[in-house]
Amino acid sequence: MTFSGNSFAKWTLKEEFTIEKRLSLSMRIKTHRSTASLMFATGDVDYSILEVVFSLNRKHYVIQHVYHKHCLLIIMICFQIYNGMIQYKFNYGSGAGLVMIPIHVDDGQWHTINVERNDKHAELTLDNKFTNMAIAPGNSRVLNLLNNDVYFGADISINYNGYPEVRRGFDGCMEDIQLFSIVLPLKGQNAVVKSQEFQEVEFHCKNTLSPPMGSSE
Repeated sequence: MTFSGNSFAKWTLKEEFTIEKRLSLSMRIKTHRSTASLMFATGDVDYSILEVVFSLNRKHYVIQHVYHKHCLLIIMICFQIYNGMIQYKFNYGSGAGLVMIPIHVDDGQWHTINVERNDKHAELTLDNKFTNMAIAPGNSRVLNLLNNDVYFGADISINYNGYPEVRRGFDGCMEDIQLFSIVLPLKGQNAVVKSQEFQEVEFHCKNTLSPPMGSSE
């Protein structure tokens, strides 16, 4: 499937395959986008989100005093940049568990992503080679989600008119989406899914993807 940045795919899961207690997800993506939502399910507080992230995190300060006629204080701030990395975050209501793999996926190549969440533990794997793990704080072990809907390709909120609002849209290709080792169907039902909805999704992967601004590709 090709997503435009204003697209989303939604699957409504059957009760026996909800992701509130456990998640087993795999997919393949190809993109130049350095920030986007890949999988999104949320409650009032709790959430389960797989994303491509761009962030600038302050790591530490280096403070140096320079004396020349007047006292001059120079503060040098060191930053760490995460650009186009895969991150999975989840919250049971007591704070976020967050796991990231510091490997770029916004290179226009195919990448395979796997997420396994059991209890408060989550494991994220990229390209069957790179793995990282995280634990969510608190005592809860069940996500309190609004419903059984799981969105792919964007963060979605439903406005007062009942229409979906798209944020942090994914621009690229996504294929072989599986929940609990079962491929999500593009129409009809299967063991996991009882219905689906698509907005501005093309059901093939375009041969060319739009490179980022300023790229020579």
